[in-house]
Amino acid sequence: MNSMRRIRKKFLLSLFFLIITIILTILWAMVIGFLRDFEKIPKNHLIGNRGEIISKFDNNDPNFSFLVIGDTYCSENSEALIELAIKKNQPSFMVILGDFVKKPDIWKHRFFLTEMASEMRPSFPVFLVSGNHDIDFSSKIKNKKRRVTREVFESLYGPMNFDFIFGGSLFIICGVDPNNPESYLNYLCEILSKKGKGKKYIFVFIHYPPRGLADYIDGSLPRGEDFLSILKTYKV
Repeated sequence: MNSMRRIRKKFLLSLFFLIITIILTILWAMVIGFLRDFEKIPKNHLIGNRGEIISKFDNNDPNFSFLVIGDTYCSENSEALIELAIKKNQPSFMVILGDFVKKPDIWKHRFFLTEMASEMRPSFPVFLVSGNHDIDFSSKIKNKKRRVTREVFESLYGPMNFDFIFGGSLFIICGVDPNNPESYLNYLCEILSKKGKGKKYIFVFIHYPPRGLADYIDGSLPRGEDFLSILKTYKV
């Protein structure tokens, strides 16, 4: 009887370790496959804030349209919405208003970039506003190798602060650094003073809402009153 119990126990242990081994093998294969997919991302993809992206398109057409979406967290719902919008109408470009990943971990960003550039493959530029989930300004990610700092973000997508002209209108993307809140205001003032004159429309994209516009959100735009004053001055 004891012998049978020992045999059964050994069998169950062997089965348990076999299952664990199979699961780990599958996970490891998925990781390797994901890394290969990331490395195969086309070098001429249209995701990010780089001047050469917009230069590939006819930006003189006044009859253009663009998509705006935010807080997508790389979810299936957001991907479905983007795909639906692409099918319904061919926009000139799209702006994602930040928090396009759940946390500022390099693996999250690699997944996002792989999904967008290799799987969805939009035929138009996708510009990115940095949100509080996209860049780690306060050392939330303890593993330094996986932490996405501003430098890592810009190496993946281009500059946090970015502007371009399309259809006679000026578009400005402002990335907010909570440790240096004046930087986005300085950039905004510089671009508006140099490029704002004579534009048909001026659009500014930013992740954080000014105080009073979305009180249900924790945290508001740093120097929000100054931001609104600048918009009024330059008729944004």
